[in-house]
Amino acid sequence: MRKGLVLLLTVVLSMLLVACGMGETAPPTNNNEVSARPNESKPDTREGDNLQTNIIGVYGGQTEEEAAVIIIDEGISFPSNINPVTFALSREIKASGIISKLVIGDRVSFDCSFAGGIWEIKRIAKLEAPRKTVSAVFKGWIDNNMFEAMVEGQPTPFWVTKEVKPELKEKDPETGAEMELTYYVDGYGRLVLTEVKFK
Repeated sequence: MRKGLVLLLTVVLSMLLVACGMGETAPPTNNNEVSARPNESKPDTREGDNLQTNIIGVYGGQTEEEAAVIIIDEGISFPSNINPVTFALSREIKASGIISKLVIGDRVSFDCSFAGGIWEIKRIAKLEAPRKTVSAVFKGWIDNNMFEAMVEGQPTPFWVTKEVKPELKEKDPETGAEMELTYYVDGYGRLVLTEVKFK
């Protein structure tokens, strides 16, 4: 029992150290040396400020006004496989207001640099996901941000964006209402509703 408790405390302590940013701060390995796909755009590293470019990930939200969390998909690998990673925001990024326009789950491309033990985002852009339109039958609300609809005979959950939510709440669809839904798949695999039309 004592060994189990010591092991549990060790795991919890290491997770706390990583969460508090006390984990490894060494620059990551740049994965641009070899690409499995010949026409794929590769990350670029510039000497001097250790700028890492064209990194792809999933936006995980802001931890505070000065920082954002991103789950890295491709571009760099951190030595201890820390993922998600918390990045400081450069003055330019904070001034641009782009972070407030991102939604948790958005796929993003970004550049960052490592200096003084801190990772800082220098550029960030939302990657547009392809839209798909389907016919569906409304089943009901799962919670305040999601509803379920039958699509091709399968129950399917849809995440409702803040832009679409007022219209959907105003129409207040009943179970069985036929709809046409336009959505995209975000970085977490959620079906994010961007447009709804009632039949």
